[in-house]
Order: sequence, then structure tokens, then C-alpha cells
Amino acid sequence: MKRKELSCKINNQAQNIKREEQWSALVDNTRIGGHIIMENQKKVLVISWDEGFQGSMASIEQVASSLNLVIVNRVASYEQAMESIQRVMPDLVVCETSLGQEMDGIELMRVIYKIYPIPVFFILSEYQSNLVERTKEFATTGMMLKPLNLVQLKLNLKLAFSKIGLFT
Repeated sequence: MKRKELSCKINNQAQNIKREEQWSALVDNTRIGGHIIMENQKKVLVISWDEGFQGSMASIEQVASSLNLVIVNRVASYEQAMESIQRVMPDLVVCETSLGQEMDGIELMRVIYKIYPIPVFFILSEYQSNLVERTKEFATTGMMLKPLNLVQLKLNLKLAFSKIGLFT
């Protein structure tokens, strides 16, 4: 009889511990736009206008997942970017330089950076010789030329996050 009572008591304690762990996990997580963001995950906002960017987007999503990053949104305009940043405050912005609008990705990030100094990683459609000069006034953590190579993208994003102290 005592053995059965002890076994029952141990089972109850184990269930209580499990409930506490589940509750703690829920408290440590944040839900953003359908994504559950774990405490240790870093948030990435992607700014892209190009519909042909879908292949690049798939690469970015694949690499992000392998690095424990969450893409919280993909936007195509200044207004959408500002709304998303205010709601989520990403750790990094991945921005395509050619946005097909009156301002390119570099100009867009220049405006955003004055309000929200978020590090940015640029995706280039073509080589631009004046790119480094144009990005000096804000935190450019890296850049890559399309088409994206998965191994190079992973290495460059990891390096970008290391530069800003988010990967050790």
C-alpha cells in the first residue's frame, strides 16, 4: 500500500513539474504574425519588391531556419517596413537594393536607420561600385550578390549576426 501511495505521489509531482515547464516555455515565447518566437531566436525582416526574389526568399528562409532565425515578415515598401519594425523590432533587416520604387533599398534603409538603428544585410541584383560609400552612415553588416548560394548565404548571415553580437 505504501509503495502504491509513493508511486502515485511521484507521478503527481512529475506532472506538476511538467506543467510548470510547459507554462515557463509559453511565457518565454512570443507570438508574432503567426510565428512563435522562442526566447533564443533572432528576428529578421525582409524588404523586397522583386517578385523574382521568390527563389532568393526560399534560400533565405532555409538558411534562417538552420541558424535558428525567424523571418517575421516580408514587406515591399517604406510604410510596410515601418509598420513591421514598430510591431516586431527585428534584430536584422535583409534588404534588396533594387526595390523598383522611387527609392532603392539603400535610401530606404537610410531613412529607417535614422529612426530605428537596426543592422542591415543587403542583397544586390547587380554589382554597384559606390555601394560601400552609400552605406557608410548606417550599420551594414554584410551584402551578397544574387543569385544566392546557400552555403555563402549561411556563412554571411552568421557573420553578420556575429558582427552585431547576436551569435557567439
